[in-house]
Amino acid sequence: MNVRSLINKSHCGACPTYLKKGDHTVGCRLPYKNSDKFKTLYLSLDNCSSETMREINLKDRVKLRPPHNLSVHMQSSTELRLYWNISAPLKKECVESDVSYRKETDQEKSGLEVWKTGHRNRTL
Repeated sequence: MNVRSLINKSHCGACPTYLKKGDHTVGCRLPYKNSDKFKTLYLSLDNCSSETMREINLKDRVKLRPPHNLSVHMQSSTELRLYWNISAPLKKECVESDVSYRKETDQEKSGLEVWKTGHRNRTL
């Protein structure tokens, strides 16, 4: 079986390094460029009798750990300041954190908000 890959359908290349388990080919190690990590990967599998082409959206497969060390500080009687750490060494503009909150008197969570930075003020 032959494996070919391309990023953005611009360059197709044969698998440079096949991964083996015993006598069986079980995978392909593709070269990695930092600029390719959020692009669509196109794979072509060819076993001489048929060829299969598959698109893999790499961005959909990335699962980050949730923010940690969440802390809340009262700024005033109606304002809270939230702080948190992002678990991966990524640029802050590349990560969005969903933060939801609930007042003690609320039965359900008050709106979901998406914030890109590691801190926010929220007026209650």
